[in-house]
This record gives sequence, C-alpha cells and structure tokens, in this order.
Amino acid sequence: MYYLDCRLRPADVVFLLDSSTGEGAHHFQEELNFVKTFVNKFDIGPTDMQISVITYSTRVVENFNFQRYQTKQELLLAIENVSYTSGSTNTHEALSFALQHSFTQQAGDRAKAPNVIIVLTDGQSTSPTMTKQVAATAHQNGIEIFAVGTGDNLSFQELLSIASGRQYVSRVGNLDALYQLQSELTTAVCEGTV
Repeated sequence: MYYLDCRLRPADVVFLLDSSTGEGAHHFQEELNFVKTFVNKFDIGPTDMQISVITYSTRVVENFNFQRYQTKQELLLAIENVSYTSGSTNTHEALSFALQHSFTQQAGDRAKAPNVIIVLTDGQSTSPTMTKQVAATAHQNGIEIFAVGTGDNLSFQELLSIASGRQYVSRVGNLDALYQLQSELTTAVCEGTV
C-alpha cells in the first residue's frame, strides 16, 4: 500500500472511537490498531500532524487533545493505553464535544491547519436526529468529517448525514476492512482535499 509524504501538509485530526457495548472489547482494540497504523504514516508534532483521540459510548471521554503528545513515540504509547468502556452509542455527544472542545486554541488547535474528524461507529446512534444536527454544525464550521461504519446494522443515511460528502462515507462489514481505507484517508489529508 502506498502512502504520501505529509510533511508539508499539517492537519489537526480527531478520532472519535466507538467504545459501545455493540462494538465490544476485541473490535475496540482493532480501532486502536487502526489509529496507530494511521499515526505511523505521518510526521507528528506542532508543525506537522496533530492527533486527538476521543472515545464514546454512554459517556464521552477525551483521552488526549492535540497538544498533549507532540512526538510520535509518546502518541503511540498513549493510544495503546486508551481504555474500552462499553455502553450506548452517543455519537452526537462525541461530535458535540469535538466541536466545542477539540478545535480550540486551549486544546492545541492551529488556526491555519485543516480540521478533520474521523468517526468510527458500529451502528446507529442513540439519537440520529441530534447526530445529524451536530454534524451539520461541524460542516458549517469548516470541519471535514469521515464516517466509517464498522458493523452490519448500519444506517447509510445516518453515515451520509455525519460525513462531509458521499466520498467520505465508508461502509465495511468488519473492522479488518478498515485497513483498506487507510490509503484513502491518508491521501485525502495529504492532498488537501480536506
């Protein structure tokens, strides 16, 4: 698989990871592995790619913001230590948290760097209407969102309502297939289509 060099294309990327009961601990670990694989393809730091990880189920947990870890080694270790929680699928609350707290100067967001959210979800959210509303607000604020469905009982319409466009929606049958999306996500960030 071919990956582009992103040293000249810094971006602030938030991963929203589904930690619900439907996802399960095993698949949640696959999500973490996906994030680590993604991180390994970029230069990490205050003048390069910055990563934040938020987990969501019944509660939303900000594991770390953009400025917490400024080296790849520290970031990868932090991702390994993210905990699975279980609970409901409150996607709207995760999106709302990212919108209100992640893309702020206090969290390390940079004014001139593209803002990207990559949502991994195992199925329909507990409140599709609110999820759509919060995603629309994020779009209006210039935040690009990828919606990656990881389960069998998905609402394609809801994924469309979350994502910034049809090209940012991926529907896969299992989490192993997420690795096939790696090149697409990487290319989009590197080429500045987001």
